[in-house]
Amino acid sequence: MIATTSCLLVQVRNFISDIGLENMGKRLVNSREGKVSFSKPPMTIDLLMEFGQMVVAEQENVKRVQLADAYLAGAELAGSSGTSLPEDVGARSASPYSASRDASPYSASRDASPRSW
Repeated sequence: MIATTSCLLVQVRNFISDIGLENMGKRLVNSREGKVSFSKPPMTIDLLMEFGQMVVAEQENVKRVQLADAYLAGAELAGSSGTSLPEDVGARSASPYSASRDASPYSASRDASPRSW
């Protein structure tokens, strides 16, 4: 069933590409050429194997997508504060330079004023 449908789909795509998308209405509705018909595709072992491999490949793709969705559903991408760091990292310690607001990383000591450049 899948192979027959896939073969007919190929024929429909070829038909559309031959007459052009803009001419579809003229060809299908009240056409002087008559109804559009497609021949029954011949089912060979090679053709069936090709379509079977396509189904297997599609199923593997579906499994990969489901696995990625499951991974992303379980992953916490950002904390509630909008950071990607764990929640307790911000609570444990602040920036190394925030111990004293007057201290500057460019000063010689905490009591000295910042160097002028």
